[in-house]
Amino acid sequence: MGPTVSDNFRPAEEKTPKSSQNLAALSRSWWAKGKTLLPKWGKAKTEPAVENLAPEVAPKPVRQTVKVVPTPLVEDQVSETVSSENQPSDLAPLAPTPPAGSDLAPAQKNDQAIIAPDLFASRGKVLSAPADLTARIAEKARAKRRQWMFYLLGALATIGLIAGLVWALLFSTLISLNSQSVIVEGKVAPAQITQLRAEMERFNRRPLILLSTKEVEDQISQLPWVSSATFEKDLPSSGTLTVSERQPVAIVMQKEKRIPIDNDGVLLEYLPGKDLPLPLLEVKTKSEDDRERTKLAALAVLSELPPPLREKVRLVRALSPTNIQFELDNKVLVKWGDRDNTALKAKVLEVMLQRPAKVYDLTTPTAPVTN
Repeated sequence: MGPTVSDNFRPAEEKTPKSSQNLAALSRSWWAKGKTLLPKWGKAKTEPAVENLAPEVAPKPVRQTVKVVPTPLVEDQVSETVSSENQPSDLAPLAPTPPAGSDLAPAQKNDQAIIAPDLFASRGKVLSAPADLTARIAEKARAKRRQWMFYLLGALATIGLIAGLVWALLFSTLISLNSQSVIVEGKVAPAQITQLRAEMERFNRRPLILLSTKEVEDQISQLPWVSSATFEKDLPSSGTLTVSERQPVAIVMQKEKRIPIDNDGVLLEYLPGKDLPLPLLEVKTKSEDDRERTKLAALAVLSELPPPLREKVRLVRALSPTNIQFELDNKVLVKWGDRDNTALKAKVLEVMLQRPAKVYDLTTPTAPVTN
């Protein structure tokens, strides 16, 4: 039998789909079984739907900490730690969670419970600071004081060490010169060594750090028989003095007295001139201005001659810096000229002496002349 007209005009409630009826019945059943209690003012609590999850994925209790910096210490600013395992008894439980997979099941995020502390139950009530916080502040202050004390002691120790080193090096006698312990090197006589130690007495007990080696060398060089002096410091209280003695190369006549003279033109009056087999130096110039230059030129030629040839010279006659003459022991005259090419002239003269003559002219060594 086909549909009738009455079937098409049934009321709207009779035409409700069966699925919608099942959903409405399920919702009423869920709300009838659950309990709904409003939490106290200012509190909020949610619990994870552990009972609706499978046992193997049940979340573990999560411990969360809410930290608040105290200003004056009020209860709503004190740090609290609330665990999902120990819940306050005055928090209202949540209603049962609908079955997983249903349309009314709440969304799950990380399967964690977020528990807020009761911060408003005693608003305006001033609390004292926790004992551990006060102890930590005091310990931090003590540690800072100890750190600054350590820095202060270290700075004082460093300053004291530097001051001690400066005093020991510059002002004390721990590192000072002992004149009797100075080592003298060089070909000098015992009497001259005594004279040198007497000169070094003026530097006795002087700090070696402040003692100038040039000052010592200049003082020793003022001795008439010293040609050069070198001083080296040897910590903590000694030194080495190297001295070169002046060597006479000729004899000059002053007031009928034979006085030795070295290549620098210094008169060595402390030496006996009578016993020294040295040539006599005669300086004869037209002007007194050229006398010193002529004397130094003749002394330079004598000092540069080979020893065998220098021993044959008996007289040196210097007429000018470019006109120097020798007289040998056999009364042979040698016209030397100036001090240039002294080595070449000495070799040429050794060859020419093999030919007897009274005059040897070496003014031009490349063209010597005999007479």
